Amino acid sequence: MRATWLLLIFLGLGNVAQAQALWQNTMVGMTPAEVQKRYPAAVPPVSHPGRLVTGATEKLRLEGVEVGFRRFHAEFYFKNDRLAQVTLGLDDPPGFSGAEIIFTTLLDQLRTKYGPEFSLHRDRGGLATNEATWHHGETSINLMCLGVGSSPAVLNVIYRSMAAERPSNL
Repeated sequence: MRATWLLLIFLGLGNVAQAQALWQNTMVGMTPAEVQKRYPAAVPPVSHPGRLVTGATEKLRLEGVEVGFRRFHAEFYFKNDRLAQVTLGLDDPPGFSGAEIIFTTLLDQLRTKYGPEFSLHRDRGGLATNEATWHHGETSINLMCLGVGSSPAVLNVIYRSMAAERPSNL
């Protein structure tokens, strides 16, 4: 009897260890229905759903996500109907100079939450780029700001599984 209980406990802990957190109570492998249960306001994108090089597609979008007094939207990417990535995108982004100020604020907030970044890259060339990456368990968190001059910049926070990025044949 004791062996049976130990086996059940071991199997239960294995399932807990496999639940890999991404962003705000979402887990790698969730179905679109499970994400919508957590976020009832998440709906299929109205137009131009995103598609990643991994083959994952944006199936749900959540508008009105407040991050540091700024308004973002959350894009939920699924591969084979399983959650693979969550991307927060800044709504109404300013030019790169303004976005860089927001980047620095988010950089400080993410450092407070996850500790020192794994990598930090800044480039003021033709395509200005600021990028920071953290590894938290098996989750990669990437803060990215891209821009050219005064054109609206791109500012994203990307949460994805590092296990999915590893080649399976090495």
